[in-house]
Amino acid sequence: MATAPARELKRSARLQISRGMKTVLTGTIILYIASAFFAPTSVSKVAQMGMLPFAACLAIVGLGQTLVIQQGGIDLSVAGAVSLTVVIVTWGPDRNDDRLMPAVGAEVLVEQLIAFHILQTIKLLDFLIRFTLELF
Repeated sequence: MATAPARELKRSARLQISRGMKTVLTGTIILYIASAFFAPTSVSKVAQMGMLPFAACLAIVGLGQTLVIQQGGIDLSVAGAVSLTVVIVTWGPDRNDDRLMPAVGAEVLVEQLIAFHILQTIKLLDFLIRFTLELF
């Protein structure tokens, strides 16, 4: 008698899709159908191929953000970094594979400069706070 509910629970857990996942899938399908109806060129092969580099970058970032949130944190700077990365890496090579690595290198350099600027700003703010506290 005790084994039947356990077996039933195991079977139902494998086949069950969460309510949130059903909502997202249904919304995505409805949006895709509406796009095909109202703007047919938005679902053409050219539009889909143009969207794939952005979607690939966002999928990778989404996985990374999932890990960040699972660890109890949140990183709001990701949106700007992703936008900058996608623009530089997709615009720089312009469908030329030989120019991809220099574009990736340029992106890494730009991100490092931004990180350096942020660290310098934090150091300056720390100095100003300490200086102000010493005055009082």
